[in-house]
Amino acid sequence: MPDDTEDDIAEAQSAVSTFGYKFKEQLGSGAYATVKRVIYTNAAGKEVTLAGKVMNRNKLPEHFIRKFFPRELESLTALNHPHIIKVHSILQRRNIVFIFMEFAAKGDLLEYILKQGELSELQTLVWGSQMYAAMAYMQGIGLCNRDLKCENMLLSGHYNLKIADFGFARKFSASTLSTTYCGSAAYAAPEILRGEPYDPGKSDIWSTGVILFVMLCGTMPFSDEDTAQLLSDQENRAWTWRGKIEPTLSKEVKSLVYSILDPNRFTRPSIKKVQSHPWLSVRMYKTLGGR
Repeated sequence: MPDDTEDDIAEAQSAVSTFGYKFKEQLGSGAYATVKRVIYTNAAGKEVTLAGKVMNRNKLPEHFIRKFFPRELESLTALNHPHIIKVHSILQRRNIVFIFMEFAAKGDLLEYILKQGELSELQTLVWGSQMYAAMAYMQGIGLCNRDLKCENMLLSGHYNLKIADFGFARKFSASTLSTTYCGSAAYAAPEILRGEPYDPGKSDIWSTGVILFVMLCGTMPFSDEDTAQLLSDQENRAWTWRGKIEPTLSKEVKSLVYSILDPNRFTRPSIKKVQSHPWLSVRMYKTLGGR
């Protein structure tokens, strides 16, 4: 028997369907929301495939409604970049909120790697460049994500990478330190695991180092089964390239990942320094066979 939440969602979906939104299969779910594929038909009769994030405000924790939910809405409506998932519309029917977004036809980066295996260095460079372009844009307008991970890197129908999920995003400046533990431990910087106030821009950079490693190796650089051991491994740089992968990698990408996975946030590179690294260059793209 459906519960009150399912009844509320079904009624709300029926109501917004009169505005052209038809709900299809579920694409995924999280702690506070589910995501469904949606077909939207505009006034001219043109159909567009969207991803619809569905949330019941009555089921959200008070601190989430007060703190994180308004930030997510503010972030989503402020962002406009080719490598960030765009918002189509936001609707509310009583206690049910719908966030309709650009649909990523090829799924997320983690799914892709699990199916296809580790990426070539050239493909990693292409998607890494797109990821850092989006990050530079975000930080340029004073915004950090705080939940960067492979699952939140989506792939469009043309295989372009787009950052999604801004549930933990917040505004920040050079002097801003965060104190809220956010994101997934496997991608979290050591200063976050230590429970210290942290620079959200630099912690986002750390997360991208983990993402690059996963793209190149198909595995995580650290195990997150035990948080104390994870922190120790991070602080002691106890990670290694996969044996069969390391000989195939350029010294440039090894140097970049090593600099990003710096346990000291003060010496970890900024987004500006990352983007100026020799690996993220046209010359490197051509060296790796790009055209």
